[in-house]
Amino acid sequence: MKKIAFPLLAFILAVSFSAFTSTKSASNNHSLDYDYWYTVNTSGEISGILHDDFPADKAYIQGQFNPCPDQTSTPCAFGSDQVLENGTPIPETPSVDAVIRRS
Repeated sequence: MKKIAFPLLAFILAVSFSAFTSTKSASNNHSLDYDYWYTVNTSGEISGILHDDFPADKAYIQGQFNPCPDQTSTPCAFGSDQVLENGTPIPETPSVDAVIRRS
């Protein structure tokens, strides 16, 4: 009986404690703010600074600057928390919140 009781008690405690722990949700229905927003050329490289006055999210950039005037499917703006040089390629799979595409 002792051989079964201790593992059973440990299992019950583990399940009990895990039921009361909270985890942060990665998707909290808020888009991310980035310190720098850049224009992106058709080659997928940084081509200039679009906004760097204060951290801003994708919706603000789209509303204030309309960075994608033409109708192709390539990225036209990219948000980052780092200073990037012109000619720097954007990541192949950027965060949805970090890229504005021409649609």
